[in-house]
Amino acid sequence: MAAENVSVAAAFDLSYRDLTAAQQRLFRRLGLHPGTDIDVHGAAALDDTDLAIARRHLEALYDQYLLAEPARGRYRFHDLIREHARALAANDPPADYDAALTRLVDYYLHTARAANRHIAGRSPTAEVPVVPPVQARELHTWEDAIAWMDAERLNLHAAAIHAATHDLPRQAAAIPTAMSRFLVTHGHWDQAFTLHSIALNAARHISDQHAEADALTDLAVVQRLTADYPAAIASLTQAIALYDAVGDRLGEANALTHLGAAQRLPGNYSAATDSLTQALELCRALGDRLGEADALNRLGEVEHLTGNYPAAVASEEQALHLYRSLGNRPGQAAALRDLAVVQYLTGDYPAAATSQQQALDLYRSLGSRLGEAQALSRLGAVQKAAGDHPAAAISLSHALELERELGDRLAEAETLNTMAELSLETAAPAEARARHEQALMIAIAITALPEQARALEGIGRSHLHEAQLRQAATHLRQALAIYQQISSPDVPRVWKTLSNYGI
Repeated sequence: MAAENVSVAAAFDLSYRDLTAAQQRLFRRLGLHPGTDIDVHGAAALDDTDLAIARRHLEALYDQYLLAEPARGRYRFHDLIREHARALAANDPPADYDAALTRLVDYYLHTARAANRHIAGRSPTAEVPVVPPVQARELHTWEDAIAWMDAERLNLHAAAIHAATHDLPRQAAAIPTAMSRFLVTHGHWDQAFTLHSIALNAARHISDQHAEADALTDLAVVQRLTADYPAAIASLTQAIALYDAVGDRLGEANALTHLGAAQRLPGNYSAATDSLTQALELCRALGDRLGEADALNRLGEVEHLTGNYPAAVASEEQALHLYRSLGNRPGQAAALRDLAVVQYLTGDYPAAATSQQQALDLYRSLGSRLGEAQALSRLGAVQKAAGDHPAAAISLSHALELERELGDRLAEAETLNTMAELSLETAAPAEARARHEQALMIAIAITALPEQARALEGIGRSHLHEAQLRQAATHLRQALAIYQQISSPDVPRVWKTLSNYGI
């Protein structure tokens, strides 16, 4: 092996000697890159040169077989060549390669922020300035932003880790914030949790309360999606206090909206309403139309869950109008998705199907796997109610598959409950009971009271279908107790069922 390594190094040296001094310098600096591959913009930032020169140098390295081009415009080293480049770079002054890597990290942060402005529709309220790259990557559209973020996701992760371990804490805190919306909507939740934890530690290390509040808010979104509601609520409570301390009312309003969303899911509708009402008032006072739309959208969810359907329709329609006026497609999809739920609950199945299909089409065009799963599940519920059982089965199966891939346990419980209700409608009570029991286990594990009650009610109804009145009464009364606890509008329905059967 030693002899082979010597011969390999000798072959590399032959190619290296054929390069100009500037090309040799780029070769060494590329060896320091913490990520997996690089494009011409990254190389220009690393080498502090313009795009034309960087492109010529990359092509020279490629021609000498020192770089591979696995995808058009993206270059990477073979592992052995990378090690050789790093060994050569070790002889350069430390200040030289520290400056090169700082330029690269700043390039990634600068461009990630530009991408995030398209994806999230806004920037964080207080961005730490960075030195702009020599020639910044231009992202003109939402599609450009998504394509760039997708291509650079692993490099951004590596850049954040490098920043955290090389005395660049502000960049370590800021890169995950710029990636947050992309990671959440595209299902990279484990990566998001890791990055936001890095950001939180970096912010605390330099006692930056604003960056800490941003990191806590981003972390809470992932905690909510992975059904850790107590942790999400705790993170957001801390974030709100920090935003208040630094006087960032927009940040406080945004965190209050996320807090309301986290409080709603386990069934604390009163607290959720209070948080969302505060958020809405703050956004209106500050003239934050996007924040106002977000708060209205979340408030509409709580209103339909508490049975206030006219208010829910009004909130979702206002949100939809605001999102459309802002050209915000993710928001439009969310408002249509939730408006469709109210239309379904009030029996307007054609309107619900139309709205939900529009939401689904938008989510698919945005590449949002999370949104696609939610819209499919709710479309399946509408199709079931309208009597189109085959279509409902297909929509629900696709939703369940996506939810399990994402790890969205609450959504999985909701879809299993809907599939169980479909099974009962198609005269398969044993199958219905099995699916409700799966949903119940998940709902108990994540303390999601609404889905616990729904599963218990469904199990009770499956027993009624088989004339097993004692078992039915047990489960229906358990469901009723939870519905009463969370002030659900479903209480009268369960009471009526118990009365009709005399149980």
